[in-house]
Amino acid sequence: MPGAVEEFLRRDPSVERSTSRHAAQDIELGGVPIPRGSLVVVALGSAGRDAPRAGDAADTGPAVLDVTRPGACHLALGHGIHYCVGGPLARLAAAIALRVLPARVPKLELAVPADSLERIGSGIIRGVLSLPVRYRVG
Repeated sequence: MPGAVEEFLRRDPSVERSTSRHAAQDIELGGVPIPRGSLVVVALGSAGRDAPRAGDAADTGPAVLDVTRPGACHLALGHGIHYCVGGPLARLAAAIALRVLPARVPKLELAVPADSLERIGSGIIRGVLSLPVRYRVG
């Protein structure tokens, strides 16, 4: 499960972008000049899809969901002084839920088509507004 949790965090992080920052000095990134004082926003989800950082094998693209991906790198929980203090608890809770829920509710499924789920539209936080499910007893 830990590999699956990391891959889910890499593929669909709950935080879409960083808060705004300003470049402290002139810098060039990917051939694009960023002058000192420029507004900079990091797309955290895109960072997890950068092939060299995502740990992709030669035959898979960064958009592929692969729970066996070795060492999936991402910024879903931040980094450095901006690392989420609840990150380890979030990872543990997700791993437990992914292991226990299918065992306890084996016939759990979406009650609506996946493409009809309404997403949060904040621009910073990602997720769905509701997740209707159904299950059969027995």
